[in-house]
Amino acid sequence: MITVKNKYYLLLTGLLSILFIIFYTWLLPLYDVSVISKGFYSLDIRSSYTKNVVIQLFNFIGELGIIQYKKFLIVDFAYILVYGSLAYYLLQFLLNNMGRLGDKLKLTKWFPLILMMLDIIENMNTFFLLKNSFDIADSAVQLGSTVTTLKWFAASVLFGMIICYTFYTILRNVLWKLRKNDSTLSK
Repeated sequence: MITVKNKYYLLLTGLLSILFIIFYTWLLPLYDVSVISKGFYSLDIRSSYTKNVVIQLFNFIGELGIIQYKKFLIVDFAYILVYGSLAYYLLQFLLNNMGRLGDKLKLTKWFPLILMMLDIIENMNTFFLLKNSFDIADSAVQLGSTVTTLKWFAASVLFGMIICYTFYTILRNVLWKLRKNDSTLSK
């Protein structure tokens, strides 16, 4: 059943989905320094990296690329807010439609905050690496690589949650309607 609260969550999810698509298809590629054909990827796209990978990337993109990368990180901070909010409202909508199971899992709606925090830490570390591109600290590379790995793990968990919650919500509503129709037919 679509309540007023659920309509609000659906509306926000729709608007945030449009913003997400704009970021993903236009803004982020506009500032990204990755050159996929030559095997050079932004650090946050990788699952992990080493100091050698960071040095190769920074040498490849040069000073102008480093400036471009800093702009990318600024846009990425806004993107973090968009995808985090989108995931939160989508989870909230799904949990509202999962019945008692949704009540038991209600705290999982905050999981996008974990992903957002990891992404923010990753961006701050990448900015630090860019700022000190001529003297890259091993500890900063290790921290960045670890946080990037954790971020992608958290993103995978979140994506899995959304898929499972969606499947459960659809299945629950279909079975509920079938049960309701069956009870009216038997009368």
